[in-house]
Parts: sequence; structure tokens; C-alpha cells
Amino acid sequence: MRVGSATVFSLVCLMMACGEDRHAYDFDGDGWEDTVDCGPEDATIYPGAPETCDDGDDNDCDGRPDDLDRDCNAHVSSTDGWLDVATGTYHSCGIDGDGEIHCWGCEGYAVDEGQCDPPSGTFVQVIAGHVYSCALDADGEVECWGSNVGYPPEGPFVQIDGGELHVCGILEDGNVDCWGNNQSGQCDAIENNYSQVAGGNTYSCGLGYGGVLVCWGCGSGSVDLCDPPDGLYTELSAGFEHACAVDGSDHVACWGSNDNGQSSPPAGEFAVLSTGDAHSCGISLNGTTLCWGCTHGAPDEACAPPATDMTQIHARHNHNCGLSRDIVVCWGACEFGECSPP
Repeated sequence: MRVGSATVFSLVCLMMACGEDRHAYDFDGDGWEDTVDCGPEDATIYPGAPETCDDGDDNDCDGRPDDLDRDCNAHVSSTDGWLDVATGTYHSCGIDGDGEIHCWGCEGYAVDEGQCDPPSGTFVQVIAGHVYSCALDADGEVECWGSNVGYPPEGPFVQIDGGELHVCGILEDGNVDCWGNNQSGQCDAIENNYSQVAGGNTYSCGLGYGGVLVCWGCGSGSVDLCDPPDGLYTELSAGFEHACAVDGSDHVACWGSNDNGQSSPPAGEFAVLSTGDAHSCGISLNGTTLCWGCTHGAPDEACAPPATDMTQIHARHNHNCGLSRDIVVCWGACEFGECSPP
């Protein structure tokens, strides 16, 4: 059958919006062209729209689920692209996509020693302790601010971690150098070839050659902390008076204090873990974040992470922060602004 010229013109009009560019068409009439509208068939979804929390829709087209949307959760960063995050006793720090450090917290806290005032420059790792913070730059040098940890030795270091009042770092040759408070020998590292170091309250631990756990610094503390379990491990974290590690089968083993259940991890396989003062958190292989140990210790909020996949997590006193989709997200008891990233 022959198609008439009028029919052809009508078809062309439908395809080209009768002379208008189809890409400029606003199908749902919300004032936003379909090419920039993430919900072109729903007038309640468009760039900058009010976010309706818990509906599962990205109403404002910012690419964030409700748990990570600033309109629904005040404890997430306003920008994406974060590289690292760390939690101290009452403050937190993070490294943004440009390598610059930002710290938050210290609001109304009686002890402000400058731990929330980071230096300028670009860095690759940040840690936070009681009233201090430190960061590692791309050249392997460490810079600290705040108080009670002294001056870091020259590097180059490849990784650092800190306890309440001391810091340890792995040198390029695999040995560990520590500085700060040494009342229990927590800075007297045992010579070994380390792949990771972790600082607890008055002790330190490291993953030695092949993944063997090595701990030191129990001169005036619990001997149990310096008697880690046998086996080979791939991930390590040291808390106030307990520590946990992930073995080669992705299972978690903990030792030390367990008065709040902080050393009794749930069953499952974990990729990442972090120990706080009296609780612990981990990220399972399926991306679920779990926390335990808030029975009588940390507040319940510290063991109630948001339901979003994370790639990094850091537990501390009464709060935690992690990275999800390169967005900083924090939770727990947040009295001093330590859960409010910029």
C-alpha cells in the first residue's frame, strides 16, 4: 500500500516533535528536558527536586540513594570523590578527591588541641586519635597536628595507624617505627617484615611475614592483647582493649576484652573490619556493614549502620565513619559534630 505524503509528514512530526528537536522534549511537563531529567516520565523527579526519603527514588537526580542523600541524612558528605576517612575520639577527618584533608568535630568539646585543624597539602592516608591527627603524603612523609604524639620520624612510610596517644608506621623495608606515648612499650615494635600495622590503646599489633599476628606493648596492660591467635591473616584492626583480624578464609577472629561482646563477631565472611573502644564493625563480602559490641559499651546508634554498601569503615569511641560510593557517611553518638562531614 502506498503511503501518502500527509501520512509521511505526520510520522515525521511525531518523531521530530513537529519541527522541534526531540532531545529538547519535556515528556512529563516538569520543566526539564528529557536529556537531563533522570525521571523523564515522572513529574516529581527532576534535577533539584525535593527529595522524598525512603521512597527508593532519586527525586533530585543527584545519583544518590536516600541513605546517602544530604536531604535525608545529615551525616553524609555534601560532595563525592572522597579517598579516605578516619575517626578519632570526638572528631573525624577525611581526604577529598584533590588529596586535601578536612576534619570535623571538636564542637563544644572541652579538649580542643587543634586536632581538627589540618595542614595544607595533598595526602594519601589520614588517621585520627584522641586529640591528634596524622596524615601520610605521596612521598611517604608523615605530618601530625593536635597534641600528645610528638613529632613523627622521617620516612618514607607506606602505611600508618595510631592508638589513643601513639602512632606507628611501616617503613619501606617492612619494619615498623612508632612514636608518642610509650608507657607500656607500645612504641617498641618487634622487628619483622610487616604488611600492616595497627595501634590500640597502650599496645600495637602488626601483620608480620606471611600474615602472622605480632603484638607488643602490654607492659602495664592485658597480656592477652599481646597473645594473638595463631594462623595467617590478611586484615587487622586494634581497638581500645581488644583487636580483631580477618583470616585467609575471610572469617574474623578477635582477642582481648569482650565485656560488651566486641570480641564476638557475627558469623559470616568479611572483607574489611575496624575495632573501636568497646565495639567493632565489619564489611561482609556481600557489602553489608555489621557492627557488634553495643550491649553495655558504645551507644546503640554506633551499632546501627546505614543500609548502604561500603568499601571502607572506621570505628572509634562512640561513632563510626565509612565510605560508600566515595561518599563519607557517619553514624553513632554525635555530640560534637564528629558525624557531620563537609
